[in-house]
Amino acid sequence: MAMKTYAKTLGVQLDWDSLKQIPLDKLVDQAAMISPFGPQDKQSLLEATTHEDRRRLLIGLMHLYSDGLDGVDKTVQ
Repeated sequence: MAMKTYAKTLGVQLDWDSLKQIPLDKLVDQAAMISPFGPQDKQSLLEATTHEDRRRLLIGLMHLYSDGLDGVDKTVQ
């Protein structure tokens, strides 16, 4: 749900059926890499010790950025 809300915030169209075929750990890693989060947020994702920690942090960041965190670069990189 967080990813759908975040994609809508960014104005990005995704093929949700195709995303369901990607293993969760790979999907989390890819989403963390391409998301336009700030440098400190990206560093936090890099430093997460487990995929579960990274997944939870990513979901939290998606919620924060979807709710209008100021200073977000809303262009897809």
